[in-house]
Amino acid sequence: MHKNNLSTAATLIALVIFISGCASIVSKSSYPVVLDSDPDGATITVVNKSGDTIVRSTTPTSVTLKASKGFFSKEEYTLTYQKDGYAKQIVKFSAGIDGWYFGNLLFGGLPGLLIIDPLTGSMSKLDGHINANLSQQVSHLSPELKILERSQIPEEWNQHLVKLN
Repeated sequence: MHKNNLSTAATLIALVIFISGCASIVSKSSYPVVLDSDPDGATITVVNKSGDTIVRSTTPTSVTLKASKGFFSKEEYTLTYQKDGYAKQIVKFSAGIDGWYFGNLLFGGLPGLLIIDPLTGSMSKLDGHINANLSQQVSHLSPELKILERSQIPEEWNQHLVKLN
């Protein structure tokens, strides 16, 4: 009788492990991400794979982003950094595979590998920090010297030319 209870308990434990996804047990489907820039104070716009604006804020900031777009589909984001006097910078950012997802090979089995973790979004993971180094914008109005051949000068400018020795 004691042996029968032990067998039943072992079967229940094996069943729980088998129907659970490894990454969905130890991981999550949304992650806090710090968005930073050098210099600080840039306007950051986060747009997801569907083209929806998720957040518009000023760096540094922290947002919670989903790692998964749906069944077996990782989420992808486009981050646009803008600051007066600096060139606009666009950064592509996407989720990677969570290492715990491969734990299904040992513990979660095929249901965890093919159904549970992909369905819950736990098979994907996002990095926790994105930083953009903004470069100062060069003014297009700075004076410059151009040397042209006479054939390159428009006809209407000829009356303003001065001959040099």
